[in-house]
Amino acid sequence: MIGYHYTSEENWKKIQKEGLLPRKIDRPEWLYLLGVTSVTGVWVWQNKLEGLSHAGTVIYQMATKATTRVVMLKVEYNVDDVFKIHDKEVNLKHKGEIQKLIYHYDEEAFVVKQIIPPENIELLQVFDLVDALKIIEW
Repeated sequence: MIGYHYTSEENWKKIQKEGLLPRKIDRPEWLYLLGVTSVTGVWVWQNKLEGLSHAGTVIYQMATKATTRVVMLKVEYNVDDVFKIHDKEVNLKHKGEIQKLIYHYDEEAFVVKQIIPPENIELLQVFDLVDALKIIEW
């Protein structure tokens, strides 16, 4: 399967060597929905995000990772590695918000439980906040 993952440029340097490593995902609303107390995995968007959904995700990564440079990755993973309940993949529908700005609603994602190796990851783009907001010098 193909999916997409956003992270900091600093993390991308590590990912090129180690792959995408499962991390603790601690969204209480999902833990309740899944009926578990914790989930460890890699957050993978099922579809390429666009428009405000994409922009909000980039800004969210900048804020949570304390960076101005974010990367978008295309990842290939095995459907057997997706978090499942009763042998059915759990499709998490995400509401993205930064304070009062809702930048997407019901975007679909999977949690991949295994390491996604470097050879299954492709850098699609780097987003730089400072470059994006450059204005003509006065």
